[in-house]
Amino acid sequence: MKVVLIATCLLGLTTVALGENKDASSYQHATIANKSSVTKDCEVQFAGGAFGIRKCSDFQDGQAVEYRIAGDALFIRTDGAKEFKHQIISKTAKSEPAKVIVWLKGTVQGYGTRREYPNNSGNGSSLQLNVGGKKVKVYELHGAEAVYQVDLCGSFQAGKFSPGEEVEYRVDGERLYIRHDGTKEYSCQIEGKRLPDRPADGAK
Repeated sequence: MKVVLIATCLLGLTTVALGENKDASSYQHATIANKSSVTKDCEVQFAGGAFGIRKCSDFQDGQAVEYRIAGDALFIRTDGAKEFKHQIISKTAKSEPAKVIVWLKGTVQGYGTRREYPNNSGNGSSLQLNVGGKKVKVYELHGAEAVYQVDLCGSFQAGKFSPGEEVEYRVDGERLYIRHDGTKEYSCQIEGKRLPDRPADGAK
């Protein structure tokens, strides 16, 4: 009788443990958006809509995160680190189908440099002093449909590329996004665009 009771207890503990592991791994991808500089409220936007939460001081607008739902609470983590618990204050569902992101393949052929000067024209003087300036790398990306010159890829120019490096990218307006680390993106500024080079006569 004791053996049966012990076995039943062990089975119950195993079931609880498995249930906890399953719940802890049920994360989905989302993006922090519409962060208020006054109230610090923000939205956690996902493919089907958005959750409204308070106290978003730990996150940046446009930051990629992972989330899971447990009851009325939303648990958010970044880079697989510690969870942040937030109460859901609103939920919005998208009526239109989710936008399908198509990634194109391209190659970074090389880069040049330019200097970015601070704009001193707002000091009441008509003379703009172009002194010093920050050196910025301008990459040439040969894509599937065009050749792009891009720079300022990510905060503090985090995106750094080498000649010959193959990348996946997408274009949205005046920005070009380069994928890295699976689901993250570098947001680059498009400085120029031209048609691809035509192959030389007789080239196969």
